[in-house]
Amino acid sequence: MNNSIACRRSLNLAVSAPLLRQVFVGAEVSVHKPMKKRLMSVMVGVRSHRFTLCLSVIMLFAGEGRAAELIIADFEGLNPVDGVTVTAEGSTVTAVGDVPDGGGGFAAETIVGGPADGFFSTAFPTFATLDISAATEITFWIKTDAVGSINFQLHSDAEQLQASVFTFDASDFFPNTWYQITAPKASFTKPPWAPNPVVWSNVIRFQITPFGGELYDGRYTIVDNVFANDGFALAPSLITSFAASVLTPVSAEDVTLSWIVDPDATVSIDQGIGSVDAQTMDGIGELQITAPDVPADTAIPYTLTVSKGGEEATRTLTLILKQGVAKLFADFESPDALDSATVSHSATLTLVGDVPSIGGGSFAAKTVLDAAANAEGFFSTAFPLPEPQDLTDAFEISLWIKTDIAGNFNFQAHSSDAPFEASVFTFSTADFTRDTWNQIIAPLESFANP
Repeated sequence: MNNSIACRRSLNLAVSAPLLRQVFVGAEVSVHKPMKKRLMSVMVGVRSHRFTLCLSVIMLFAGEGRAAELIIADFEGLNPVDGVTVTAEGSTVTAVGDVPDGGGGFAAETIVGGPADGFFSTAFPTFATLDISAATEITFWIKTDAVGSINFQLHSDAEQLQASVFTFDASDFFPNTWYQITAPKASFTKPPWAPNPVVWSNVIRFQITPFGGELYDGRYTIVDNVFANDGFALAPSLITSFAASVLTPVSAEDVTLSWIVDPDATVSIDQGIGSVDAQTMDGIGELQITAPDVPADTAIPYTLTVSKGGEEATRTLTLILKQGVAKLFADFESPDALDSATVSHSATLTLVGDVPSIGGGSFAAKTVLDAAANAEGFFSTAFPLPEPQDLTDAFEISLWIKTDIAGNFNFQAHSSDAPFEASVFTFSTADFTRDTWNQIIAPLESFANP
């Protein structure tokens, strides 16, 4: 089994369509990239990526093909956050009204109020000692602006001597967005710092621990309950999990569907995909699809169908297409938008009303070389930004361009006035149609040091 499948086996983001209740505000993701933090000159918009952690915990029990639920925490009592503690000194935990769609009236918000280098953990004592030895999986909602991986921990003693952990990655999460995570009990492991695993019949506490990121001072987590309905009770003998690497992709983004099923079953997915038996080995499979080009907020359900010996089970997850939130660097809408722009050769630079029909404003910047410019081999137009921009958490830059030049173009980003700190994305206009706007997507990982 390759590493990517192994990782996806532990990260189960599968949800049934009736359970996918998400509040979307914005969109973003974290990537490593060779770009300076302070950007002095660039052209257009970026989708940046941060996260927010909110959660509600439910225990699902197997039983005759249907699921009962045990609510571990719903924060609806008179003192809903009594006894909740945070490892970072100076942090606060309060009851707030930020809840997922279908949640109750209150959630528990943790705000880190001091240095928390590498991790911070919020511990939630259960309302009673819980016997969850018969459970098959745990589901919870999360929202987080804490960068890194997240541990969902279960404890059965007060000294952290008996603990089991389910780890997942929030790097593809959108900000201010609720996500539902399904943690199969079989995927929990004993962490190295605990001498023994959790005693499932004696659970007294759960913890949420973001780790592996930067200094967490000022980051926050929120926790709240969520409901499990009958649609969540699927034949566990045939389907263990059905997940998507991204639940809220943008159009044309790659999404990996992954599943764990009975090794002897046949497997198929709807939406025109069909049989995926060839992509399934020993009951574990994955398939990369491309998010369709549809309007933002379009919901697209994908149903996994598994059959064996006359028995059939299905599980559905829903992708909700999102429009990336752009951080606008230049839109040329102000009267002085070109005051500091320069051209390397003799040329005129003007604001024109020729703009893209989709997503354009009222004006664009047009560079026209003079007949005697003698721009042999290249020419360059520079657009200083009003102030340095932080692209640390961006993953791509998009721009619209119209040109009658058939050749190669460099899109350059500079972080100093001198040409000592720059990265370049190169693209070709050889196939462009004259008098046609073209949108360019420049992944930050594709920028190179010129």
